[in-house]
Amino acid sequence: MSPAVYFAIEFIDKTWAESMPGASWEDAMWIADADDTLSEQIAIRNADIARILAADMPGLTSEKESFEPYDYEDEALSQEAVLRRYHRSRMLSCDWRGGVMEIRIFDRAMDIGVQMVNFSRAELPALASDLRNLLAWVERVSGMQPWHAEAQRVEDVDAAVLRLMATREPSLQRYFRAMGRERMKRWLAWPGLFLTGLLAFALTIGIAVDAVRQGEVLSSMREGVTETFVTDWLPPPEYRLGVFPTFVLVGHIEGQTRQRELPVFRDEFLRAGPGALFTVMPTNNMRQSYMLRSEYASSLPLIRLDPVVLPWRVILALLPVALWYFFFIQPLIKTMPEQRAVKMARVGARSGTVLLGGLALVGVLLLKRFL
Repeated sequence: MSPAVYFAIEFIDKTWAESMPGASWEDAMWIADADDTLSEQIAIRNADIARILAADMPGLTSEKESFEPYDYEDEALSQEAVLRRYHRSRMLSCDWRGGVMEIRIFDRAMDIGVQMVNFSRAELPALASDLRNLLAWVERVSGMQPWHAEAQRVEDVDAAVLRLMATREPSLQRYFRAMGRERMKRWLAWPGLFLTGLLAFALTIGIAVDAVRQGEVLSSMREGVTETFVTDWLPPPEYRLGVFPTFVLVGHIEGQTRQRELPVFRDEFLRAGPGALFTVMPTNNMRQSYMLRSEYASSLPLIRLDPVVLPWRVILALLPVALWYFFFIQPLIKTMPEQRAVKMARVGARSGTVLLGGLALVGVLLLKRFL
């Protein structure tokens, strides 16, 4: 979701406020609950204010159904009194400077809420000027003035805008930092798509090549024939790229004297020692003359594509590309055009995470290789 910053400005009837020392903006919201005649007069006045505001600003429309019940409900009031509150209140909404503005009108109070998205630091002076014009317009139409809650008094529009911008300064700074991060994420999206795609295809090719290499051994298996491998000694593991270990045992086939190397997994290597026995199956492959029976069993079922035989896990070669499509391509294809910028930011964030993880792995590989 795109970052947003919120501005809220309260208005109050100056005459009412001066006649009620110590009263708050909340007190001014509902002052006609006990007076049906006054309630109807305020309903008419609020309807006139809403009509004039909507006529002066294209796009400003009634959104009264968006009122939350807690805005006008009160357990101490009868249902009829609550309905009168709803009847005399008004809510208007429209797009404003790329964001959304809402105006809520109550008995002797009103407020303006503005949600701003996608604006830059350079636009702050223009935003302040537009806020000043907006508040002056609302003041002129409604007859109410901006309310300074801490000082318990009304104030002029210029002072209200200065105070508002000062109080929102920390939020604005957080907003601009968040916007900077969003821009960076969107910038990362396209190169990230390309690089993560390369990584996904490289992993796919790597898994497929490994499966084909094992398939060459599997295709030369002498099925149904088993022998016993006797371990003589354990050479130290060798490391691919300085990190990924490969394990072999050196020994002989029971009843023979010729020493052979047997590729094994880590678990077999840790359990092995001089004299350790393993059931193996012979092959006709020049590169690997024996395979652990357990490794053969874990390769089943075999995929036979004459003349090629592949272990079932060759299917996993599709996984990196499928994940890349699901997390990076599909969100951009299926999103609505107006949401594409948001999706691009998310894709950029995912790309950054994957690329940082890749850089961390490369760093570990280099450290292990050269230290």
